[in-house]
Amino acid sequence: MGKILEDLKSRLPGEVKVRDHRAEEMGFGLRSLLVAFTMPDREGVGEELEQTVRGVGGVSEINVERVTRIL
Repeated sequence: MGKILEDLKSRLPGEVKVRDHRAEEMGFGLRSLLVAFTMPDREGVGEELEQTVRGVGGVSEINVERVTRIL
């Protein structure tokens, strides 16, 4: 998981930052990496981030669980 996280961090668009992360066991030997990002409120940045995550080796699936504005 550490290698996946470091690869992800190195590929992030400049204005996107990792705010928090943790790994969870899902069962049957599968693990999930949960990552919280901070990014600007501009058109297309979410889609750009999703494409970046999909391009990281070892990532088989992504799921956006929540989107919120931090003021």
